[in-house]
Amino acid sequence: MTVGFAAVVAATLRAGDPFSLLSGMQWIAVAVGAGAVGLGCWWILRPNTPWFASRECIWVADIMLTVFVLSFESAVAAMPLLFLFAVIGCYAGSVHTLTVYLAHQGWVLMSSCILIVRALASPQQSTATVSVFAAVLVSALLLAPTITQLSVFELREAAASANYDSLTGLLNRRGLYGRASAVARMARLSRTAISVIVFDIDAFKTINDRFGHAAGDLVLEAVARSLVDCFPEPAAVARTGGEEFAVLVPARANITEERSAEFTAVAAHSAGLALHGVADVAVTLSFGISEYEPASGDSEPATDDWLPSILARADELMYLSKRAGGNRGTTDL
Repeated sequence: MTVGFAAVVAATLRAGDPFSLLSGMQWIAVAVGAGAVGLGCWWILRPNTPWFASRECIWVADIMLTVFVLSFESAVAAMPLLFLFAVIGCYAGSVHTLTVYLAHQGWVLMSSCILIVRALASPQQSTATVSVFAAVLVSALLLAPTITQLSVFELREAAASANYDSLTGLLNRRGLYGRASAVARMARLSRTAISVIVFDIDAFKTINDRFGHAAGDLVLEAVARSLVDCFPEPAAVARTGGEEFAVLVPARANITEERSAEFTAVAAHSAGLALHGVADVAVTLSFGISEYEPASGDSEPATDDWLPSILARADELMYLSKRAGGNRGTTDL
């Protein structure tokens, strides 16, 4: 939007008299720039801007800027305006995918080469001066967005790692909260409830005391794998505490005593394989199940408004299973 507005103003000022007629190429620049401003206003005023609208703004700004710089009679005088491509590139690199960013950079290289060739062909300009200016310009156009892209990538990696448990690779509590809105959206679309299940490994402290924390870590990893096998995507599986796990399933849970035995059998088998015969560990799980009915309208309550209470209820039911002897599940359905 800023680039489009700048092009409209610059094209008008280039005419000398703001009320004089512009040349054909200048009218094209003004029209494209005005379109970019209009698209930008529409994008900002929409309550939920689609991703493609942001991408289209980049394409329009790229095309508009290319048309505008090529409308200059002096290619050398237009070359400084190419720095505006760096602004667009920084935005594309920080907001969009690598594909969009690379497409933008390819367009920048094409536009820059056309302008540089025009400048070199001009008899009034020194070839050495144009070459040095072009080298500095193209380097800046490529480096600034690339540095932005790498910085954003590092930040995204750091943010992603903050949402996962380092031992099991599952979501942590923070990551579970982040994924809950997507699970709620799926459940609302399929007109079903969300099953919230809290698992806890029975007598886990005994495993740590008898065989050491290294063996305990292997058991945690094995249980994590078994839960992922039992609850594939779009379910969200997380390690929410020391030996406690939570699962969000966008469907009504139908877990019977036989299914409970299946969970614990898979966990015990995985744990035995993980320990490679170091210890004879009998792994069992206790769990509790509660449900949440997503809103039927277009708006969905914030995750913080419904998930803590549902998790707390499932946690209470899980402790009822433990007090009943463990290796079982309790539900309030």
